[in-house]
Amino acid sequence: MTLLLLALMLAAMFGALFTGMPAMLAIGGAPLVVALVASLFGLFDPTLLQAFPSRVYGIMESGSLAAIPLFVLKAAILDHSGVAARMLAAMSELAGGSPRRLGLAVLAVAALLAASTGLVGATIIILATIAMPGMLKAGVGDRQASGLVMACGTLGQIMPPSILLILLAELISNASAEAARRSGSFAVIPVTVSDLFAAAILPALVLVCLYALWILLTFGRAAAPARSSSNVDTMRLFRTFAPPLILILCVLGSILAGIATPTESASVGVLGAALLAIFSRDRPPLLAIARRAGLDTARLTGVIFSIVVASSLFTLVLRGFGGEMLVEQGLLALPGEAGVA
Repeated sequence: MTLLLLALMLAAMFGALFTGMPAMLAIGGAPLVVALVASLFGLFDPTLLQAFPSRVYGIMESGSLAAIPLFVLKAAILDHSGVAARMLAAMSELAGGSPRRLGLAVLAVAALLAASTGLVGATIIILATIAMPGMLKAGVGDRQASGLVMACGTLGQIMPPSILLILLAELISNASAEAARRSGSFAVIPVTVSDLFAAAILPALVLVCLYALWILLTFGRAAAPARSSSNVDTMRLFRTFAPPLILILCVLGSILAGIATPTESASVGVLGAALLAIFSRDRPPLLAIARRAGLDTARLTGVIFSIVVASSLFTLVLRGFGGEMLVEQGLLALPGEAGVA
């Protein structure tokens, strides 16, 4: 019966997602409806839902999650101030007419954007609107160009300061504390955002190298003679890339070195992004940047936290159906468990 209820809950959730329902309602609403219907037949204890308000309060009280709005605001400022567009334009000029060099340039800018913003959507939109036309003009195929844009856009999921890593750090810390409470142990090893950032750097760099290898193997030679790199304005490249790189080093360096918490580093990143916007050339008016960045931050932050709250409700229903014990039994049944100390 447990498997049937879990399958029904997952089917309802994914069915709601596929119909275009907002993620918050699909992740939290569909399991809640299944739980309420199951409670009518005595298959779910509705008193478990009384713990939901305290869970929501715990999410709102979390200090590590406070960094999310700041990182989102930093990304929005860099997007609307035109910093990312100028980086792509400069790298395209450096690449000339070579598809391979242009693809590598797009990958390099995408990696810098991922390390600057920690977001996926903003990076994909920037690459699709600015890099795609240049790659198509250079002779890159439609499927190759679109695949590169989508693949490079996902670097924001793993490249610090990834917002996903911040959420995972919160979930892992809560799970570790819960496991220690259930086992009666007080030796809880905290998993911080800094730990996940440090652990994700090497896999992110390996992924970038694999993307670069794919570009070298699949992108054709130049359809037209590439422009000489001697014609590239070196000072322009320095002015374009030095400030974002300094910003990345300040934000990530302070986190990894333990000088500042992710929230403190994110606030410094917002200040740095604002200064880049103020002193940038060919930018929209500052009030327009502030208004657009503020609206984007409020919208995206609301979406992120609504999904986090809905996920908390999902896990509560999952526990009420006995899914937690089912997952634990499945993990314990995996080969090699008996040899674990």
